[in-house]
Amino acid sequence: MTIASARLVRAGRRVYADGIGSHDGQERWVKGCIFRQTFASGLELLGGDYIEQQQRLAVATVQPALIVTLVEQGRVRFAYDHSEYRLRSGQGLAVNVQRMCSLERWLDPGQRQRKVHLLLTPKWLQQHSALPATLQQLISHHLQSWRWQPSEVAMDILARILELAAVEDSWQRRLQLEQQALALLVEFFSALAPATLGMDRAQQNRGGVAQAVCFVEQHLFQPLTLAQVADAAHLSVSSLQRQFKQATGVTVIDYQRQRRLDAVYDGLRTGQLTIHQAAYQAGYRHASNFNTAFKRRFGKTPGECLVSV
Repeated sequence: MTIASARLVRAGRRVYADGIGSHDGQERWVKGCIFRQTFASGLELLGGDYIEQQQRLAVATVQPALIVTLVEQGRVRFAYDHSEYRLRSGQGLAVNVQRMCSLERWLDPGQRQRKVHLLLTPKWLQQHSALPATLQQLISHHLQSWRWQPSEVAMDILARILELAAVEDSWQRRLQLEQQALALLVEFFSALAPATLGMDRAQQNRGGVAQAVCFVEQHLFQPLTLAQVADAAHLSVSSLQRQFKQATGVTVIDYQRQRRLDAVYDGLRTGQLTIHQAAYQAGYRHASNFNTAFKRRFGKTPGECLVSV
């Protein structure tokens, strides 16, 4: 089992202690669990719950991505290309890694770490052209960073992610992990907005958009109206449309369509769904429309995805 398998990864399996980078060491630097899950959309979710076993400096390499780190427990000291950062329990940080760079991580024996990293890869960023202005500013330079104070909602999401990470791998588990990753992404976007868009309004909007995302995820394969989603989020329809687009980069309807496609992609890739079943679950009654939407999102047809299993 390797970290690329997207299954639960045990410490000491040729993997960096946080799961972000890669190295050639085989020593048992940590005791506990590390996981990594990649999604068809280009998002990646990784982290772990473990106890550091050795006092040492671990060195690794990191691929380009906007890396959002959230710490529930522990003290974290690390550096990208020798730019050092420190985090402790209840803190968050986003760092834009624009090119492959070095990662240094200081380990402290006996310290328990519970944290999650959400990676927005170049693939994900390229698929979302209408990004919030504050996010565009954050990803404009290598090692541009932004510290944030995660909300209680974000910390609850982190805890749920770590719980799911310990569950046996399945397409349902992966779907639930992606739901939580997206919910965490909304919290991050909502927290990022106050940097330039006004703290008071962003604070008020945060809960509504997060509730809207949760409602859509809970009713992903059911027909929904904007009025239903707005009512669940305690917003007017016009406020929902504006705030949702600002936070996620897409409309509510497009979000549901994309998430349905993401869900059936995983079912096709693992051979658990036929093309007919996938089209039906995604809400398409005509195969041609399903094929077109699927290829637009993933760059290949459902048949090609099924053949690659």
